[in-house]
Amino acid sequence: MHFAKLIDSLERFGRTLPIVVRDVTDDDSRWKPPDGAWSILEVVCHLADEEEFDFRKRAKLTLSNPSQPWPPIDPEGWAVERHYNDGILDEAVQRFGRLRTQSTTWLRSLESPDWKRAYDHPKLSSVEVSYGSETDLVRP
Repeated sequence: MHFAKLIDSLERFGRTLPIVVRDVTDDDSRWKPPDGAWSILEVVCHLADEEEFDFRKRAKLTLSNPSQPWPPIDPEGWAVERHYNDGILDEAVQRFGRLRTQSTTWLRSLESPDWKRAYDHPKLSSVEVSYGSETDLVRP
């Protein structure tokens, strides 16, 4: 896997998100489909919280000490407890952008990381840092 390209992709998404949602009205940002899926605002708040409390923390732990337990996360609970849908889209987008910049800066600062390190997740089995997606690098 070419990690520089993956980091570039993570960085691009951080710059692209504000463009994607720039014309979304306040009402539209809070609209929720009848099936109960999240609103645009809730999704962006989730991205920011995942960036701060999931991805970077878990990636750091996996790279430094893969035997240390990951901090628990509760995305569904956070959406309710943190009142995601009461926020302001622009603020959530800016928060995500800042956090994504911090993540990519950190990733680029790593000297010879062992991308093959894996966390032995109790439910998901082995989770390697080397697995990557658009939203994070540490996923089963």
